[in-house]
Amino acid sequence: MHNNINFTAFDLETAFGQKHICQVGIVIVKNGLIVEEKSFLVQPPENKISSYCSKIHGITASKTKDAPLFPEVWNEIKKYFINQVVLHHSDGFDIRVLHQDIEYYNLEMPRYLAIQSTMALFPEKYSRSLSNICTAYEIDMEKHHDAVSDARCCAQIMLKYLNDETPDYKILPKVKSRDEY
Repeated sequence: MHNNINFTAFDLETAFGQKHICQVGIVIVKNGLIVEEKSFLVQPPENKISSYCSKIHGITASKTKDAPLFPEVWNEIKKYFINQVVLHHSDGFDIRVLHQDIEYYNLEMPRYLAIQSTMALFPEKYSRSLSNICTAYEIDMEKHHDAVSDARCCAQIMLKYLNDETPDYKILPKVKSRDEY
């Protein structure tokens, strides 16, 4: 067990594909243990959420109509990002959307100690979706596409990885190489 591991795992749900946050989930790991979890609904600009995105995560404009705008949420959560090791699952999606909303609202961009994707920890020959990696590590997803649930999964994946636990690669679907197409 790595007792000196500290990081912030986060996940975002978006209002329009790769634009505008409508939910932020944060999981804080201190000394190798999950010590805090936070979830925030965020009202996107004009409180618009595409039906496609709503089908994925279940967040609708009626759920975010009384939620704070991103600057208010960012003011409360930025301490978990500034000068921290920040972890997310996607291949750049979450950090890119976070930075887009920071820029959209003209907020100060945070400086991180490091940014790490759990997806990048695993060989590209396997499907590296969050749900597949959780299955391979025997992690209960609880509610996929709920930001705090997905952030918790990221934290658990990283902790297992750092503790040298090996996922069951046999159950991960293989991805076709470019040569196989």
